[in-house]
Amino acid sequence: MKRHWTWASLAATVLGFGFSHWLLASLPRPKRAPVLAVINVLEAAAEIRSAKAPNNKAVDAGQVGELLQQAHTSALAADADDVFLTKTIDAALPGEPDQRFALARMALLLSIAKAQARAGDLPAAMKMASAINFDQPLPPSKGISRPWKISREEIDQQLRDAADGVPDGMPRFVHDALRHARAGDVAKARDVANAIKGDHGRDEALMAIAQIQISTKDFAGARQTTTMIKDYHGGRKSQIAVHHASVGDVAGALELAETMPGDWKDETLPHIAHEQAKAGAVRDALQTAGKISSDDDKPRAYALIALVQAKAGDIAGAQQSLDHALRSARQSSPKTQYWNDIAAAQAVLGQSQQTLESLNEMDNAAARDNALIRIVELRARAGDIPGAREMIAAIKILEFKVNAMVRLATVLAEAGNRDAARLEFNRARQAAPVTNANSPLSVAVAQAKSGDAEAALAWAAEQNSAFIRAYVLLSVAEGLLDRRRAQKS
Repeated sequence: MKRHWTWASLAATVLGFGFSHWLLASLPRPKRAPVLAVINVLEAAAEIRSAKAPNNKAVDAGQVGELLQQAHTSALAADADDVFLTKTIDAALPGEPDQRFALARMALLLSIAKAQARAGDLPAAMKMASAINFDQPLPPSKGISRPWKISREEIDQQLRDAADGVPDGMPRFVHDALRHARAGDVAKARDVANAIKGDHGRDEALMAIAQIQISTKDFAGARQTTTMIKDYHGGRKSQIAVHHASVGDVAGALELAETMPGDWKDETLPHIAHEQAKAGAVRDALQTAGKISSDDDKPRAYALIALVQAKAGDIAGAQQSLDHALRSARQSSPKTQYWNDIAAAQAVLGQSQQTLESLNEMDNAAARDNALIRIVELRARAGDIPGAREMIAAIKILEFKVNAMVRLATVLAEAGNRDAARLEFNRARQAAPVTNANSPLSVAVAQAKSGDAEAALAWAAEQNSAFIRAYVLLSVAEGLLDRRRAQKS
């Protein structure tokens, strides 16, 4: 807890906001740090309104709204005091003649109301939402939600849904079907799903029911539910098949794959083979790969198997699987994804030259460099830091190179090597293109989330933009919350 206090104090110092001591003291101890960070950002809105964004353009309402959305998300995820938090809104977003920032205030009010509803206080949520003025004329703005376009009846229904535990973005009917499935009443869940008008909504609900059945090992029931899915393109059934394989029901996965159109079957089998290999059934995985008729999908299956073998230390087996992948790849048309997977397996085996040769088979420079970022992380997690740096050097596009350096720094931070991580973050910041001010900002954000709040905030303190300082502060709060969740799980 002491570290949380230190971060919060440092955040307040960096942003330079003079909070009264009684304000902080009035909060329960576990909630003070995240709420303090959020209040800093809310009150920063006044400064941000007249500030410049990293691209040296005036910050618009959408950008302020984006910051506020992140702010309330961080606070509410930490079970912050919603009522106390709300008291800061008027000070942060006062009613101005132009009303440009009223939309951000309204979006924040609605989000907090939903959080109150989810916490079980629906009357308070309704009262919070009643403060939204739907008759207020507002100019268009991109980047944030527009709650004023929703009727009062729709708002009330959203709050009731939130009180019932319906996640944001999930249709009510899907939630109702899942609720019955989780309670064990699959028949009722199917009835609810099949009553949905429209193939898309019905198939989404049925797929979710099948996923729950698979998780509870009701494989036969899941296959029965899956037969009800029309899924004209095969994508949902492919996801269900892979889920079967991931929990050990390979027979069910293969049986479902056989019912798919040829293209979908061949796209699904590499993922089933991958799950088999991860479970230790490499011989069975190789047999599954052999069933693939498409020369475009077979290389990927063998490459994914080789990647698992390489990570497990089966060097000879991985090389044999790689040989299969390479032979198949040379017989097919170029396909970015399987060269990506082949290169990843080669990288784990320490084959630098072969890795780069495989990536050079890609005809898209951005895809090649993006694949190298993945390989940098693979090598770093395997402890091969020199190998990771070698791959960074091979990246041609500067923005991608900076991203890879950040990945390496993050892995070092996660491993507890703070000094090396800080050095790598500094290198990334120095390499970031000066023409894109968002690039050094992204480095600071990643550093903050990795746990090095001190260095990230020190960099932010040197910047003239309140927009940058607010983003970095929020990243500190989000990183803190992520680590709290990890500790609880």
